[in-house]
Amino acid sequence: MDNGQYIKPNILLPIFLGIIISLTLIFIGDLDDAPGLSAIGLILGTGLIFMGIRNINKINKKVRINFILPLFYGILGIIAIFILFFDDEFKDFPQFFFIGFFLCIGLIVISIIILIKSLKRKK
Repeated sequence: MDNGQYIKPNILLPIFLGIIISLTLIFIGDLDDAPGLSAIGLILGTGLIFMGIRNINKINKKVRINFILPLFYGILGIIAIFILFFDDEFKDFPQFFFIGFFLCIGLIVISIIILIKSLKRKK
């Protein structure tokens, strides 16, 4: 297998920028005690990394990408919700914790259903 076809700027640049921008915004958000800035870093980083993975799909059609985005945002959402829960951000309105938690679980279930359907089509 030739891995040289994946070493291109349109693949590596979004992935590298996604990691750097995400880590920078999360670090700055942690220093300033601004969870919104950290959330923006997570969302922006995930989006840029997804763009790099999508460019890989243009080269190799075997890489399925339609399940990756809901899975990423579902996992990141659960992590962010639990971080906010342990920081006592939901003490006034605890129902927001459950709404966000079940929405993120729904995203993960959607990605698993899409993955199972795409694997059944290959057979």
